[in-house]
Amino acid sequence: MKIGLLLLLVGILHLKSENIYPQVVSLSLSIEKATIEQALDQIEKNSEYKFLIIDNSLETNKIVSVKCQEEKLTEVLNKLFHETNIGYEIIDKQIILSKKKIEKVVAAYNFVPNNNAKHLKQSNSKSIGVLVKGIQNMLFASIVEEIQCMIENTDYTLIVSYLDEDADEVEQAVLLCRERKPLGLLFLGGNPEYFKKEFAQVDVPCVLVTNLADQMDFPNLSSVATDDIAAAKCAVDALFDAGHTKIGILGGDIEKSYTSHQRFIGCQQSFLEHDMVFVPEKSYEKARFSYDSAYRAMKRLIARCPDITAVFAMSDVMAIGAIRALRDLEYRVPEDVSVIGFDGTALAEYYNPKLA
Repeated sequence: MKIGLLLLLVGILHLKSENIYPQVVSLSLSIEKATIEQALDQIEKNSEYKFLIIDNSLETNKIVSVKCQEEKLTEVLNKLFHETNIGYEIIDKQIILSKKKIEKVVAAYNFVPNNNAKHLKQSNSKSIGVLVKGIQNMLFASIVEEIQCMIENTDYTLIVSYLDEDADEVEQAVLLCRERKPLGLLFLGGNPEYFKKEFAQVDVPCVLVTNLADQMDFPNLSSVATDDIAAAKCAVDALFDAGHTKIGILGGDIEKSYTSHQRFIGCQQSFLEHDMVFVPEKSYEKARFSYDSAYRAMKRLIARCPDITAVFAMSDVMAIGAIRALRDLEYRVPEDVSVIGFDGTALAEYYNPKLA
Protein backbone atom coordinates (compact mmCIF):
# COMPACT_ATOMS: atom_id res chain seq x y z
CA MET A 1 0.00 0.00 0.00
CA LYS A 2 1.44 3.37 -1.03
CA ILE A 3 1.45 6.09 1.60
CA GLY A 4 1.77 9.63 0.31
CA LEU A 5 3.05 11.35 3.42
CA LEU A 6 6.38 12.22 5.00
CA LEU A 7 7.60 9.62 7.49
CA LEU A 8 10.32 10.02 10.07
CA LEU A 9 12.40 6.82 9.85
CA VAL A 10 14.40 6.38 13.00
CA GLY A 11 17.20 3.85 13.16
CA ILE A 12 17.74 1.78 16.29
CA LEU A 13 21.07 0.33 17.33
CA HIS A 14 22.32 -2.80 15.64
CA LEU A 15 22.46 -5.54 18.27
CA LYS A 16 25.78 -7.18 17.52
CA SER A 17 27.07 -6.38 21.02
CA GLU A 18 25.28 -5.51 24.27
CA ASN A 19 28.31 -3.51 25.45
CA ILE A 20 28.13 -0.95 22.64
CA TYR A 21 26.16 2.17 23.52
CA PRO A 22 23.18 2.42 21.19
CA GLN A 23 23.81 4.53 18.13
CA VAL A 24 20.88 6.38 16.66
CA VAL A 25 20.33 7.42 13.07
CA SER A 26 17.39 9.65 12.10
CA LEU A 27 16.39 10.70 8.61
CA SER A 28 13.35 11.83 6.65
CA LEU A 29 12.10 9.96 3.62
CA SER A 30 9.18 10.60 1.31
CA ILE A 31 7.31 7.41 0.50
CA GLU A 32 5.72 8.83 -2.64
CA LYS A 33 7.17 6.30 -5.05
CA ALA A 34 7.84 3.29 -2.88
CA THR A 35 6.00 1.23 -0.34
CA ILE A 36 7.17 1.15 3.27
CA GLU A 37 8.42 -2.39 2.79
CA GLN A 38 10.49 -1.47 -0.23
CA ALA A 39 11.97 1.52 1.57
CA LEU A 40 12.96 -0.51 4.61
CA ASP A 41 14.45 -3.28 2.50
CA GLN A 42 16.60 -0.76 0.67
CA ILE A 43 17.79 0.91 3.87
CA GLU A 44 18.51 -2.28 5.78
CA LYS A 45 20.52 -3.71 2.89
CA ASN A 46 22.89 -0.76 3.13
CA SER A 47 23.26 -0.51 6.90
CA GLU A 48 23.52 -2.51 10.08
CA TYR A 49 20.55 -0.82 11.66
CA LYS A 50 17.04 -1.96 12.32
CA PHE A 51 14.38 0.61 11.65
CA LEU A 52 11.29 1.77 13.46
CA ILE A 53 8.56 3.72 11.61
CA ILE A 54 7.03 6.72 13.32
CA ASP A 55 4.02 8.20 11.57
CA ASN A 56 3.77 11.94 12.16
CA SER A 57 0.54 12.53 10.23
CA LEU A 58 -0.94 14.14 13.39
CA GLU A 59 -4.29 12.37 13.03
CA THR A 60 -3.96 10.49 16.34
CA ASN A 61 -1.30 9.42 18.79
CA LYS A 62 0.55 6.54 17.15
CA ILE A 63 1.54 3.25 18.78
CA VAL A 64 4.73 1.59 17.58
CA SER A 65 6.78 -1.42 18.63
CA VAL A 66 10.52 -1.49 19.27
CA LYS A 67 12.75 -4.49 18.65
CA CYS A 68 15.48 -4.14 21.24
CA GLN A 69 16.80 -6.02 24.23
CA GLU A 70 14.67 -5.10 27.21
CA GLU A 71 17.52 -3.89 29.43
CA LYS A 72 18.63 -1.51 26.70
CA LEU A 73 15.15 -0.19 25.91
CA THR A 74 15.13 2.87 28.19
CA GLU A 75 18.66 3.82 27.22
CA VAL A 76 17.88 3.55 23.53
CA LEU A 77 14.63 5.50 23.82
CA ASN A 78 16.08 8.32 25.89
CA LYS A 79 18.78 8.97 23.32
CA LEU A 80 16.48 8.39 20.38
CA PHE A 81 13.71 10.73 21.43
CA HIS A 82 16.04 13.33 22.92
CA GLU A 83 17.69 13.75 19.53
CA THR A 84 14.40 13.82 17.62
CA ASN A 85 12.55 15.97 20.21
CA ILE A 86 9.63 13.54 20.30
CA GLY A 87 8.10 12.60 23.64
CA TYR A 88 6.97 9.10 24.53
CA GLU A 89 5.43 6.88 27.17
CA ILE A 90 5.88 3.12 27.63
CA ILE A 91 2.58 1.35 28.23
CA ASP A 92 2.35 -2.43 28.14
CA LYS A 93 5.69 -2.66 26.33
CA GLN A 94 4.50 -0.30 23.61
CA ILE A 95 5.62 3.23 22.89
CA ILE A 96 3.02 6.00 22.74
CA LEU A 97 4.30 9.04 20.87
CA SER A 98 3.50 12.53 22.14
CA LYS A 99 1.36 14.43 19.64
CA LYS A 100 2.33 17.89 20.93
CA LYS A 101 6.04 17.33 20.45
CA ILE A 102 5.41 15.81 17.04
CA GLU A 103 3.61 19.02 16.12
CA LYS A 104 6.71 21.01 17.13
CA VAL A 105 8.85 18.87 14.85
CA VAL A 106 6.37 19.30 12.01
CA ALA A 107 6.36 23.09 12.49
CA ALA A 108 10.16 23.25 12.68
CA TYR A 109 10.60 21.42 9.39
CA ASN A 110 7.64 23.09 7.60
CA PHE A 111 5.96 19.76 7.00
CA VAL A 112 2.82 20.06 4.86
CA PRO A 113 0.45 17.04 4.87
CA ASN A 114 -0.62 15.65 1.52
CA ASN A 115 -4.42 15.91 1.71
CA ASN A 116 -5.04 13.52 -1.16
CA ALA A 117 -2.91 10.87 0.52
CA LYS A 118 -4.59 11.60 3.84
CA HIS A 119 -8.03 10.97 2.33
CA LEU A 120 -6.81 7.69 0.82
CA LYS A 121 -5.31 6.60 4.14
CA GLN A 122 -8.33 7.38 6.28
CA SER A 123 -10.72 4.49 6.78
CA ASN A 124 -13.21 6.74 8.53
CA SER A 125 -13.96 10.40 7.93
CA LYS A 126 -16.08 13.12 9.44
CA SER A 127 -17.06 14.67 6.14
CA ILE A 128 -20.47 15.31 4.60
CA GLY A 129 -20.81 15.40 0.82
CA VAL A 130 -23.04 17.84 -1.04
CA LEU A 131 -23.72 17.31 -4.74
CA VAL A 132 -25.10 20.43 -6.42
CA LYS A 133 -26.75 20.18 -9.85
CA GLY A 134 -26.39 23.43 -11.76
CA ILE A 135 -23.49 25.83 -11.37
CA GLN A 136 -25.67 28.98 -11.56
CA ASN A 137 -28.54 27.76 -9.40
CA MET A 138 -29.05 30.64 -6.93
CA LEU A 139 -31.40 28.61 -4.73
CA PHE A 140 -28.82 25.87 -4.23
CA ALA A 141 -26.08 28.45 -3.60
CA SER A 142 -28.05 29.84 -0.65
CA ILE A 143 -28.67 26.31 0.70
CA VAL A 144 -24.95 25.47 0.50
CA GLU A 145 -24.15 28.70 2.36
CA GLU A 146 -26.58 27.78 5.15
CA ILE A 147 -25.09 24.28 5.42
CA GLN A 148 -21.59 25.72 5.69
CA CYS A 149 -22.70 28.06 8.49
CA MET A 150 -24.29 25.15 10.36
CA ILE A 151 -21.18 22.95 10.42
CA GLU A 152 -18.37 25.52 10.61
CA ASN A 153 -18.18 25.21 14.42
CA THR A 154 -18.38 21.41 14.45
CA ASP A 155 -15.82 18.67 13.85
CA TYR A 156 -17.33 17.90 10.46
CA THR A 157 -16.04 19.02 7.08
CA LEU A 158 -18.01 19.72 3.93
CA ILE A 159 -17.22 18.31 0.50
CA VAL A 160 -19.11 20.27 -2.17
CA SER A 161 -19.22 18.99 -5.75
CA TYR A 162 -20.81 21.15 -8.44
CA LEU A 163 -22.22 19.26 -11.41
CA ASP A 164 -23.67 20.23 -14.75
CA GLU A 165 -27.46 20.35 -14.61
CA ASP A 166 -27.65 17.37 -17.00
CA ALA A 167 -24.96 15.29 -15.22
CA ASP A 168 -25.53 11.94 -13.48
CA GLU A 169 -25.42 12.91 -9.80
CA VAL A 170 -25.66 9.32 -8.54
CA GLU A 171 -22.63 8.24 -10.57
CA GLN A 172 -20.70 11.09 -8.95
CA ALA A 173 -21.99 10.03 -5.52
CA VAL A 174 -20.71 6.49 -5.99
CA LEU A 175 -17.28 7.87 -6.90
CA LEU A 176 -17.32 10.28 -3.96
CA CYS A 177 -18.15 7.49 -1.50
CA ARG A 178 -15.37 5.32 -2.87
CA GLU A 179 -12.68 8.01 -2.72
CA ARG A 180 -13.64 10.20 0.26
CA LYS A 181 -15.84 7.94 2.43
CA PRO A 182 -18.30 10.61 3.65
CA LEU A 183 -20.64 9.98 6.56
CA GLY A 184 -23.60 11.06 4.43
CA LEU A 185 -24.66 12.89 1.29
CA LEU A 186 -27.00 15.72 0.35
CA PHE A 187 -28.28 15.84 -3.22
CA LEU A 188 -29.32 19.34 -4.26
CA GLY A 189 -31.37 18.39 -7.28
CA GLY A 190 -31.58 14.96 -8.84
CA ASN A 191 -33.10 12.75 -11.47
CA PRO A 192 -35.08 9.75 -10.13
CA GLU A 193 -34.06 7.69 -13.16
CA TYR A 194 -30.41 7.90 -12.12
CA PHE A 195 -31.34 6.88 -8.58
CA LYS A 196 -33.31 3.85 -9.76
CA LYS A 197 -30.38 2.64 -11.85
CA GLU A 198 -27.40 3.27 -9.57
CA PHE A 199 -28.30 4.33 -6.04
CA ALA A 200 -28.11 0.79 -4.64
CA GLN A 201 -24.31 1.23 -4.79
CA VAL A 202 -24.47 4.06 -2.22
CA ASP A 203 -24.50 2.77 1.36
CA VAL A 204 -24.44 5.97 3.45
CA PRO A 205 -27.46 8.00 4.66
CA CYS A 206 -28.61 10.47 2.00
CA VAL A 207 -31.12 13.29 1.66
CA LEU A 208 -32.51 14.37 -1.70
CA VAL A 209 -33.41 18.06 -1.65
CA THR A 210 -36.11 19.53 -3.95
CA ASN A 211 -37.25 16.14 -5.32
CA LEU A 212 -39.34 13.44 -3.66
CA ALA A 213 -37.76 10.09 -2.79
CA ASP A 214 -40.80 8.31 -1.34
CA GLN A 215 -41.45 6.30 -4.50
CA MET A 216 -37.89 4.96 -4.82
CA ASP A 217 -37.92 2.65 -1.80
CA PHE A 218 -34.31 3.04 -0.65
CA PRO A 219 -33.96 2.76 3.16
CA ASN A 220 -30.99 5.17 3.26
CA LEU A 221 -32.65 7.88 1.13
CA SER A 222 -34.92 10.60 2.51
CA SER A 223 -36.13 13.78 0.85
CA VAL A 224 -37.13 17.39 1.46
CA ALA A 225 -39.01 18.65 -1.54
CA THR A 226 -41.39 21.17 -3.03
CA ASP A 227 -44.35 20.13 -5.15
CA ASP A 228 -43.03 21.36 -8.49
CA ILE A 229 -46.24 20.52 -10.34
CA ALA A 230 -48.48 22.44 -7.95
CA ALA A 231 -46.06 25.39 -7.67
CA ALA A 232 -45.71 25.80 -11.45
CA LYS A 233 -49.47 25.57 -11.87
CA CYS A 234 -49.88 28.27 -9.23
CA ALA A 235 -47.45 30.57 -11.08
CA VAL A 236 -49.24 30.22 -14.41
CA ASP A 237 -52.63 30.52 -12.66
CA ALA A 238 -51.48 33.90 -11.32
CA LEU A 239 -50.76 35.11 -14.85
CA PHE A 240 -54.17 33.98 -16.09
CA ASP A 241 -55.83 35.60 -13.08
CA ALA A 242 -54.04 38.86 -13.94
CA GLY A 243 -55.79 38.81 -17.32
CA HIS A 244 -53.02 37.39 -19.52
CA THR A 245 -53.99 34.92 -22.23
CA LYS A 246 -50.86 34.88 -24.35
CA ILE A 247 -48.27 33.33 -22.08
CA GLY A 248 -44.83 32.07 -22.99
CA ILE A 249 -42.78 29.63 -20.89
CA LEU A 250 -39.01 29.31 -20.43
CA GLY A 251 -37.84 25.99 -18.99
CA GLY A 252 -35.24 23.25 -19.08
CA ASP A 253 -35.01 20.18 -21.26
CA ILE A 254 -37.98 18.12 -20.11
CA GLU A 255 -36.37 14.96 -21.52
CA LYS A 256 -33.31 15.34 -19.26
CA SER A 257 -34.39 17.50 -16.34
CA TYR A 258 -36.86 15.90 -13.93
CA THR A 259 -37.55 19.24 -12.27
CA SER A 260 -38.33 20.90 -15.61
CA HIS A 261 -40.60 18.02 -16.54
CA GLN A 262 -42.59 18.36 -13.32
CA ARG A 263 -42.99 22.11 -13.76
CA PHE A 264 -43.97 21.57 -17.38
CA ILE A 265 -46.82 19.32 -16.21
CA GLY A 266 -47.98 22.08 -13.84
CA CYS A 267 -48.07 24.54 -16.75
CA GLN A 268 -50.15 22.11 -18.82
CA GLN A 269 -52.62 21.69 -15.97
CA SER A 270 -53.06 25.44 -15.60
CA PHE A 271 -53.72 25.93 -19.33
CA LEU A 272 -56.23 23.08 -19.28
CA GLU A 273 -58.01 24.41 -16.20
CA HIS A 274 -58.39 27.82 -17.86
CA ASP A 275 -59.65 26.30 -21.12
CA MET A 276 -56.59 27.50 -22.98
CA VAL A 277 -54.71 25.54 -25.62
CA PHE A 278 -51.05 24.96 -24.74
CA VAL A 279 -48.86 24.36 -27.79
CA PRO A 280 -45.30 23.65 -26.56
CA GLU A 281 -43.79 23.98 -30.03
CA LYS A 282 -44.94 27.60 -30.04
CA SER A 283 -45.15 28.74 -26.42
CA TYR A 284 -42.36 26.74 -24.74
CA GLU A 285 -38.69 27.67 -25.22
CA LYS A 286 -35.94 25.46 -23.85
CA ALA A 287 -33.07 27.01 -21.88
CA ARG A 288 -30.45 25.96 -19.38
CA PHE A 289 -30.69 27.29 -15.84
CA SER A 290 -28.32 30.19 -16.52
CA TYR A 291 -28.60 33.91 -17.26
CA ASP A 292 -27.01 33.71 -20.69
CA SER A 293 -29.02 30.72 -21.88
CA ALA A 294 -32.29 32.28 -20.69
CA TYR A 295 -31.35 35.57 -22.34
CA ARG A 296 -30.92 33.88 -25.71
CA ALA A 297 -34.01 31.70 -25.23
CA MET A 298 -36.16 34.75 -24.49
CA LYS A 299 -35.04 36.36 -27.74
CA ARG A 300 -36.01 33.22 -29.64
CA LEU A 301 -39.39 33.04 -27.91
CA ILE A 302 -40.30 36.69 -28.52
CA ALA A 303 -39.23 36.39 -32.17
CA ARG A 304 -41.56 33.43 -32.60
CA CYS A 305 -44.40 34.86 -30.51
CA PRO A 306 -44.15 38.67 -30.59
CA ASP A 307 -47.64 39.07 -29.16
CA ILE A 308 -47.04 37.36 -25.78
CA THR A 309 -47.82 39.53 -22.76
CA ALA A 310 -46.44 37.32 -19.99
CA VAL A 311 -43.65 34.81 -19.38
CA PHE A 312 -43.29 32.12 -16.76
CA ALA A 313 -39.61 31.29 -16.20
CA MET A 314 -38.88 28.03 -14.38
CA SER A 315 -36.22 29.66 -12.17
CA ASP A 316 -35.32 33.13 -10.93
CA VAL A 317 -32.06 32.97 -12.87
CA MET A 318 -34.02 32.33 -16.07
CA ALA A 319 -36.42 35.15 -15.24
CA ILE A 320 -33.59 37.67 -14.80
CA GLY A 321 -31.99 36.59 -18.08
CA ALA A 322 -35.37 36.92 -19.79
CA ILE A 323 -35.97 40.44 -18.43
CA ARG A 324 -32.58 41.59 -19.66
CA ALA A 325 -33.37 40.25 -23.15
CA LEU A 326 -36.76 41.97 -23.20
CA ARG A 327 -35.27 45.29 -22.14
CA ASP A 328 -32.54 45.02 -24.78
CA LEU A 329 -35.35 44.53 -27.30
CA GLU A 330 -37.02 47.69 -25.88
CA TYR A 331 -39.90 45.91 -24.19
CA ARG A 332 -40.97 47.38 -20.86
CA VAL A 333 -41.24 45.00 -17.92
CA PRO A 334 -43.90 44.65 -16.58
CA GLU A 335 -45.83 47.21 -18.65
CA ASP A 336 -45.41 45.36 -21.98
CA VAL A 337 -44.50 41.88 -20.78
CA SER A 338 -44.94 40.52 -17.24
CA VAL A 339 -42.39 37.99 -15.96
CA ILE A 340 -42.78 35.55 -13.09
CA GLY A 341 -39.94 33.38 -11.76
CA PHE A 342 -39.60 30.37 -9.51
CA ASP A 343 -37.44 29.72 -6.37
CA GLY A 344 -37.85 32.83 -4.22
CA THR A 345 -34.15 33.67 -4.07
CA ALA A 346 -32.76 36.78 -2.37
CA LEU A 347 -31.67 38.16 -5.75
CA ALA A 348 -35.27 38.06 -6.97
CA GLU A 349 -36.33 40.13 -3.95
CA TYR A 350 -33.85 42.90 -4.73
CA TYR A 351 -33.97 42.84 -8.52
CA ASN A 352 -35.57 45.76 -10.33
CA PRO A 353 -38.35 45.13 -11.10
CA LYS A 354 -38.89 42.82 -8.17
CA LEU A 355 -39.78 39.32 -9.29
CA ALA A 356 -43.05 37.77 -8.19
